[in-house]
Amino acid sequence: MLKRIGIITMYHNSQNYGGVLQAYALQKAIENLGYNSEQISFLKDNQDCLSNRIRSRLGSESKLKVIDWILNRCWRKLISKLAGFIFGRKMDGCLQIRKNKFQSFREEIPHSDEFTSSTITNCVDRYAAFICGSDQIWKPGVLCSEFMLDFVPKEKVKMSYAASISRSNLSQVDIERLVCGINQLNAVSLREKQDVELLQKYTNKEISWVLDPTLLLDRKEWEKLSVCVPIEGPYLFCYLLGNDSTQRRIILKTARMMHMKIVSIPFADGKYNFVDLKFGDIKIGDAGPLEFLSLIKNAHIVVTDSF
Repeated sequence: MLKRIGIITMYHNSQNYGGVLQAYALQKAIENLGYNSEQISFLKDNQDCLSNRIRSRLGSESKLKVIDWILNRCWRKLISKLAGFIFGRKMDGCLQIRKNKFQSFREEIPHSDEFTSSTITNCVDRYAAFICGSDQIWKPGVLCSEFMLDFVPKEKVKMSYAASISRSNLSQVDIERLVCGINQLNAVSLREKQDVELLQKYTNKEISWVLDPTLLLDRKEWEKLSVCVPIEGPYLFCYLLGNDSTQRRIILKTARMMHMKIVSIPFADGKYNFVDLKFGDIKIGDAGPLEFLSLIKNAHIVVTDSF
């Protein structure tokens, strides 16, 4: 009997809409091909990721700029937490409901017990093959050795599916690390065409350009999952992760011209954001992944700064 396939991506405790939906979709797409698979619930070391991000920047910037970047990062975190305490407390109930919905959805996706960097090799015998991806697992600062399947022995089949780098200006350090990992994989595919064109120049390994896993499932499969959010009349749905106030003013002007309400998910990335406080006619702060599907399905227009 064929053992299952292990998938490693940013699944563990994720509260990112696209992240959990792609995790569901890839497992489901593999199931539709007749194979068993599950998410490897990998708890990533965030401290290690911060170190990787710093090393990545040292490959292309001066030490002074790196120090400035670290200070700015800490300052942004402090401002975000302060804003949350002052303005966002009334949203706490909604955000907790949202968190619970994400947890319930993740539990429905077949997955392993929790593994860490020190225990990840214990899962090797559990799977016949391994897939890393999709999502931005190869983005500098996010990339870790586990996301390139370094823990998997050579005799096992290992591949990437729709992995994303999400940056075009890679340092030489970033490129060397990615190419080294790619050369150890049996098959390689990326989500963005620009990433394929960038990395193909540095390796003889064929790199394919493929769909995001969410697009491997048809409309009917997503409709079966969606939970209706009743909203009267036509609306423009906004899914914004950035904090661009000019962008929001343009969206507001467009919605008013078209006589549509703006439906938004405030603090979509889980962090308090000043520009979200007064943006949107209808704020769905407690929307989980299944409500998110409904908001997209029934919208007349969808505006987003992230896909």
